[in-house]
Amino acid sequence: MPSQFADLQQLHQSVEKEMDVTLFTVLGITHRGRTMTRLYSSHPHDYPVGSTKRIDVDVSPEWVNACLEHQQPYLGVTATDVARIFADSALIRSLGCEASINAPVVKDGVTLGVLNILGPENAYGEREVHTAARLAARSAMAVAKASRELR
Repeated sequence: MPSQFADLQQLHQSVEKEMDVTLFTVLGITHRGRTMTRLYSSHPHDYPVGSTKRIDVDVSPEWVNACLEHQQPYLGVTATDVARIFADSALIRSLGCEASINAPVVKDGVTLGVLNILGPENAYGEREVHTAARLAARSAMAVAKASRELR
């Protein structure tokens, strides 16, 4: 496997080189899996670092099942998909994002966080999901470091 990313900024730059991305954030799993805390944001005014999402309220059970329980990427290709999954879909759409890839970051079988890559409707398919999963696999050290620094 290629080397790990040094930090989340370096990860963001790699995401931008490999696919179309309008909004990029990284969420860390916090409070024993009850919340996710934003560790990185390409849009800090709209999605500030340190803000949280409640897993039981702000994302759908379908997303939780895919990303957190089965540790598999979630692909939403349309605005309808995004609205079905995320409580903040109106804000997401206002930023020009109507599709998403959410790739879990896993280390030693534990989900540390999730990469959130959002862009225009129908921007993503299986190729981009594979790319996101590959980048997520290389980001565990950077996600763990950012989580420690935020505490």
